[in-house]
Amino acid sequence: MTISLIPYSPTAPGESSRTAHDYIQEPDRLRRPTDLVVSGVVGVSVSVFLAIILNLNYFDGFQPQLLMKMWNGDESLIGDAFGEWGPAVVVAAIKLIPGSQSVWMGLLSSSLTMALIVIFLRYLLAFGWTYWESCLFTLVLACHPLVVAASVSGSASILSAFTFMALILSVDRLESVGDVQSQMQVGLLLALLILVDADAIHYAMALFLLVPICYRDIDHWRSYVSAVMVVIFPPLIGLATVAYIYTVFTDQSWEMLLRRWASPMHGATEMLPLADWLHLTGGSFIKSFILITGLTAVMMPAWAAILWRLARSRFERQVPGTALAALLVPTIGGASATFFWHASGCAPALIKAIAGMAVWVGTSRFPTRVRRSLLVLCAIGTLVSWLLFPLIGDREMVAWWESLFHPVGPVEHWTPSPLMTYGRF
Repeated sequence: MTISLIPYSPTAPGESSRTAHDYIQEPDRLRRPTDLVVSGVVGVSVSVFLAIILNLNYFDGFQPQLLMKMWNGDESLIGDAFGEWGPAVVVAAIKLIPGSQSVWMGLLSSSLTMALIVIFLRYLLAFGWTYWESCLFTLVLACHPLVVAASVSGSASILSAFTFMALILSVDRLESVGDVQSQMQVGLLLALLILVDADAIHYAMALFLLVPICYRDIDHWRSYVSAVMVVIFPPLIGLATVAYIYTVFTDQSWEMLLRRWASPMHGATEMLPLADWLHLTGGSFIKSFILITGLTAVMMPAWAAILWRLARSRFERQVPGTALAALLVPTIGGASATFFWHASGCAPALIKAIAGMAVWVGTSRFPTRVRRSLLVLCAIGTLVSWLLFPLIGDREMVAWWESLFHPVGPVEHWTPSPLMTYGRF
């Protein structure tokens, strides 16, 4: 046998079980020529679809203003974006290439989405999905408007979603295996999430609420504290790195850093009149939690199936860490960001919820009827999301949606929303 990142679960059909065996792959299971061909066809199909959308966005007038500020070298971006270090570094690297253009950022994020879709497809195949089921599920998921918007924007959203997916996978391993390597993986991925997502601290704190579930078998409190410290230490380094970069690029003190982070919209208070989501929720944690939960259930009904699975499956309740992380971390994190008036919309929380759902589906073994029900639910959610997309309350995301269905002409004749200067996706 060989150790692989592609998990294999030997449990009986119809039950979901995550143990150390999930990380041991059958010899040559995913090296079959058919698997490689199917993965390649799906990857190419997703790439072509995203390239078409990116082309429509560029020639119909939509370009994210946060990305354009990065590309144009606006030094005030570091203070305005407040934590969007990932895209800033990537933009700086791409600009070193002769003849590079801003649209390359969209191509890069689209390529990352294609890679994620192919990896997700291989997980589905490893856990008993048939070829046509896995292909349809991945293609339908790739066509979801939130996934498409995050992919073609060239922003940190898809990188944040990728990090969040890897984080949920690490939580899965932490709960199943519980070794030091899995603890360090969770800590390092939390640190990476903090570096690429301005509101990552809210999702990290929500995840910390679930850490005791992964350590429920530890008997002594000293062992528990030691294990938790291994997880917490890397995020603390990430926070210190963010603070250092901010003070270097803005010449402001750490005290000003804390004040700016705690202030509404991270200091961009002039944008509050345009933050429809904050005015709708009034900064209420309960109201925003309910709205995010409802929107996620409507736009991705397969996510709500996690709760149904927890209620029906004894095996799922025995190892609930992955399911609870996918179910609660995006909603609690999004509600927390709204409570502190840091979120101009609920799109980041919805994207993370979809990413968490994908990880849960890709690491669970279902009977045939459940697999096909999840496929139907995903298709319904994708269709409904395209129709009800303006309900997410994020003006830049809605502007992207309108640019597809109501093109306004060349880029130079398009006037973006003022809120896009502080684009949050």
